[in-house]
Amino acid sequence: MTIKIIASEAARKLSAEEKWQILGPYLKEHGRGCLAYSTLQDLDYFIDENRGYMAYSPFKHSIFSRNGKKYVLADPITARSDYQNIIESFLTKNPDSVFIQVTRSVAEILAAFGFEVNQLGIETEIELNGFSTKGAARSKLRQWQNKCRREGVAVEERDIAEVDLTEVKYISKKWIKRKGGHEFSMLTRPLVYEHEQDVRYFWAKQGGKTIAISIFDPIYEKQKIVGYYHNFDRIAQESPNGTGSHCVLEAISKFKNEGVQFVSLGMSPLSRIDDDMNHNALLAWCARILYSHGNFIYPFKGNETHKDKYNGSTKKIYFSSSKGNDLIEVLCLLTALKLF
Repeated sequence: MTIKIIASEAARKLSAEEKWQILGPYLKEHGRGCLAYSTLQDLDYFIDENRGYMAYSPFKHSIFSRNGKKYVLADPITARSDYQNIIESFLTKNPDSVFIQVTRSVAEILAAFGFEVNQLGIETEIELNGFSTKGAARSKLRQWQNKCRREGVAVEERDIAEVDLTEVKYISKKWIKRKGGHEFSMLTRPLVYEHEQDVRYFWAKQGGKTIAISIFDPIYEKQKIVGYYHNFDRIAQESPNGTGSHCVLEAISKFKNEGVQFVSLGMSPLSRIDDDMNHNALLAWCARILYSHGNFIYPFKGNETHKDKYNGSTKKIYFSSSKGNDLIEVLCLLTALKLF
């Protein structure tokens, strides 16, 4: 077993091409999670050259975390059968760690290592085989799509390197301002205004003017693209209601014809928190309260309700800390993600 750590300054100096050369082979073989491609953002890496890698971000805070800790993004990029081995190797060097948006299989491994585990929310996936907007379950999507077509909204696919970025950056700037004023990182990787390998871009235009963009990150398994993660929306405020969904549906139609298996809509934070595998009962209770009454912080209910309209399947995702999922740990996490 050969371990390689690409951390901080060295990781930041890697070009996109250099990073892809190092991580791409593992990603294309094992990048089945919706956040797998997001591990290519500005992060550090723990690489087991025989198995795969884990992406993480170091964090220190003068009050919350003086000694520092590592925030690990999603499941390891390796075979499921190697999860335990690579996690154990990582924890040997980084015992004070927090895992964010991991699946049940990783959560169970962490629990066996003595970590506290709590539900973080759900992820939604749409199986494309047989997908249709016919019937009652997806009637709202059908209504939005028909409305956009009547109002002359057309959707086309073009690589971001082929378009004039002036309109895109203007829409993105206004969008970010409406959504809180700054780009996030880790759980939502920053939008890159240049070509990225296998990323797909769908543009909505009305009267020749760009009014929205939907961007999909590839999801890999065994060197093939098996799905896409709908990772970005940028929608002009004056766009007809439903423009974002119109873009997604046009993309789904194209992916389905290509034989793609599924589209992930990602996480609905704090949704459907129950008593299963919630080690810190107080945190689980606070999560339910925040979901019900915290719309001033984040539109938790609206996020879930919108994704429900696609009538996809859902699975629970988890948050886990070596120090226990108490209030201090949550404040550390919010600070690290620049949400607090």
